[in-house]
Amino acid sequence: MAEDVKGGHFKLILALVLIVGILGLIAYANMGQQFLKVFKVGKFADVQKPAAKPFGIVLKTETTTLYGKSLTLTNSVVNLKGVCNTIKLDTVKTKIEDRCTFSSDDVTGNLLYEAGSIIVRGTSPSITLDSRESTNDAGMVNFEIELIPIEFSVSSVSADTLSVNAPSGQIEVYNDKGEWQLTANLKQSSLTLTKLSGLITLNNGEIKINGIVTSLERDGKQLY
Repeated sequence: MAEDVKGGHFKLILALVLIVGILGLIAYANMGQQFLKVFKVGKFADVQKPAAKPFGIVLKTETTTLYGKSLTLTNSVVNLKGVCNTIKLDTVKTKIEDRCTFSSDDVTGNLLYEAGSIIVRGTSPSITLDSRESTNDAGMVNFEIELIPIEFSVSSVSADTLSVNAPSGQIEVYNDKGEWQLTANLKQSSLTLTKLSGLITLNNGEIKINGIVTSLERDGKQLY
């Protein structure tokens, strides 16, 4: 009789040990899943994924590549030459429709490339149109100029993401030390440039962007 009681106690203790063990395994598995979830999003122990390292690019392509695209200007140097359509200074808009040159330093605003023409809007301490300088005694000059470009140069342009379709041209890639890495030819290519910053020029009908990015995709695949 005593042996039966002892045997019952042993079985009860064994059952409790098994139950505690199973519960411990379940809790451990849940903790493991949470660890993996946290680790995957790069937030374990407040450790963030390192920022992508910028690298250099030189893009040469047709003007149509940038049609409909807008670039941000920050303390930019703007030099334009072409056939002016209109210019607006503060609230006064003037129609020109003649060849002109335009220049301005420390421009903050944006550049919009439309089909066949560009529009630059922004503020600057002064602007020069055909050698005639305009300033504002009260502060910055607010301006907007639209022209059909023959050539231009605009520094310090940027875009968080610039997605374009390049009918032709090429793109060169340089590492963060300025060393050439690759050259890719473009033919009806879809490009996505992330965190773009640099200089854009137009010469002899060719657009050139010389700058840095943090990511570059061609036709949906990472190019570098």
